Amino acid sequence: HTLITQKAGVQLHLFTHEDYHDTPDACFPNNWFSTHTNLEIGECTLVLYPLRNPNRRRERRPEFVSRLKRLLRYIHTFDISKQENDAEPAFLEGTGSLVLDRVHHIAYVALSERSTESVAQTWADVLNYSLMTFDAQHSDGRSVRHTDEVLCIGTSVAIFCAEAITDPIKRSAVLESLKKTHEVVEISLEQMESYCGAVLELETWSGEPCLVMSNTAYEAFTAAQKEVLMRHSLGGLLHTDLKAIEVLGEGSARSLIGELF
Repeated sequence: HTLITQKAGVQLHLFTHEDYHDTPDACFPNNWFSTHTNLEIGECTLVLYPLRNPNRRRERRPEFVSRLKRLLRYIHTFDISKQENDAEPAFLEGTGSLVLDRVHHIAYVALSERSTESVAQTWADVLNYSLMTFDAQHSDGRSVRHTDEVLCIGTSVAIFCAEAITDPIKRSAVLESLKKTHEVVEISLEQMESYCGAVLELETWSGEPCLVMSNTAYEAFTAAQKEVLMRHSLGGLLHTDLKAIEVLGEGSARSLIGELF
């Protein structure tokens, strides 16, 4: 909180959950909603997503949704959360599942039990995005849970773990797509597992891009990689200790923030 509000000067809406809500993963709000401007998709829109685990669905508390709507910014709500209750449930966990190039309208999705291709395609059709899907794995062969572990897209730089994509054709296609519009910092599987992909670009109070990450990620980037990231992040590389969240929640900086566009 201090890192974002004081160092970057970003306005932050802080939401809280109590023990009786039984929402142990509520610190990761980017999975249940996303926001989109009229410049991006034609009208300011709030999207609500289907979540795989029942206790995560409780995070979409009505008062939170009402709070977002009371901002009087989002005139349309696209609610696909009901697909989690279908006879054959399907899921798409927000900007954890979808890593978006909002300027060029490309959505990247690592398919998994939390990211169903059919829902992603529906999302892309409605919001007028091109969809690029792939399968990704950790070094031990486990499927990557969310796309934002593998990929971060900023204004002019992208962080990407090409090693994680198992299909060489898909790997080349994603890398080629990213390189058309961004300078790409390629990270290793070891760096991905140190949360180097779980980075988020924010805009500082002065309008400059900055990258927010954990200490774990910052320390795992090489000096050369940090130099490239700094060229594209005039607001700095902002990092803090998130070890407890990374160990207990298996998430990091990117997942802690749901952006309000």
